[in-house]
Amino acid sequence: MNRRNNRVHSELGFTSYAQLAELAFWAVVKDSKDPSVIQSYLEAFPEGTFTPLARAMIAKLKAGRNDEAA
Repeated sequence: MNRRNNRVHSELGFTSYAQLAELAFWAVVKDSKDPSVIQSYLEAFPEGTFTPLARAMIAKLKAGRNDEAA
């Protein structure tokens, strides 16, 4: 990374490659309507920043599927 990118990342609060990787992964899965796709985030980042949100999204998606099946 060049200095400009380091400065931008610091201003955004990202201090490590792991944090950037987690954010990129979340950006890919966050709009999915497939619980297994969101689950992949939980498997990759079990203690991640978005873990509580991912769990809530999975529960909501599964509840919606159960309502449709009833």
